[in-house]
Parts: sequence; structure tokens; C-alpha cells
Amino acid sequence: MTRTRPRLRFSLRTMLVGIVLTSVVFGWIGIQVRGVLLQQAAVAQVRDFGGYVVYSEPNYVRWFGYEGRGSSWGRTTIPNWTCHVVRARITSSKFDDEAFQALTDLPALESLDLRGTAISDTSVPVLARFPKLRIVALGDTQVSERGARALLAAAPEMEIHCLGRRYANVPPMEETP
Repeated sequence: MTRTRPRLRFSLRTMLVGIVLTSVVFGWIGIQVRGVLLQQAAVAQVRDFGGYVVYSEPNYVRWFGYEGRGSSWGRTTIPNWTCHVVRARITSSKFDDEAFQALTDLPALESLDLRGTAISDTSVPVLARFPKLRIVALGDTQVSERGARALLAAAPEMEIHCLGRRYANVPPMEETP
């Protein structure tokens, strides 16, 4: 009687390496999905207050240079799990410091327009923690000149429009004819 060998044979070490690699991949996917869900909740709140958001271009456009048809309208209408919110505008006077906390789930924000909202100097430390935020419009809010200066001190690369003035550490860009 001949004994047949199984076709695939793995050592315990190989199996453990496979399990670890699979766990790392699924852990990364879980982190990405959590970020997308938090971003979707923040976008829903922005829209509840009558605001709008603009998404970045999908990663496949950056990676492969493919834009396809309709890429210009796709930036604002088709959220993609590879896209991040880069601009937001909220103008509701009911949007206050408490509601502002939801925006912390939008870490890729580059531009934020909060003109006409009820945020105050209380939100200034939170604004300073956005890593990519470069332009903030705070006109007709309860943010004082002191708050705008504190924000500029905490985030020197930021351009702040508040109380009819522009606060920035860099001069405005001049248009070339």
C-alpha cells in the first residue's frame, strides 16, 4: 500500500506568517473604512447645516494620471473612498462651537469658509490642529481679533480672513497680467 502525500504542505511558521500578513492587510482596510465612515458623518452634518464640501481627486487619478470623462464634475458630486474633503463651506447661523467638533473628522481640509456661523474663540484651538488647513474665512462670526491672532500664532502658515481683515504671515499673491 502506497502512501500519498498531500499536495500542499505548510509548516507552522509559514501558517503563522500568513495569518500575520492577512491580519495586517485587514487591519489597514478597517482603519481606512473607519476614516471613510467618520468623514461621511462629518459631511452629512455639514450638509444638514446647508453647507457643501468639495472632494479631492480620486487616488487613481494621481497614481495613474487617468482622468476619464466628467472628472471636473466628479470632484464635487461623486464621493469615493479614495477621496478626501479638501474644502468646506457652512453659512448657517445655527452652526456653533459644539457642531464644529464634527469637522475634526475631516483632516484633509485645506480651505474652510465659516462666514456667518456662530463659532467663537472657543473653536480657535481646534482650528489650529487641522494639519493641512491653509485658508480660513471667519467673517461675521463671534471670533475676535484676539482669537484670529491666536490662531495665526498657533498655525503660522494659515491665512485667516476675519473682521474684514486678512491675517497672514505671508504677503498676498499678486496677479500677473
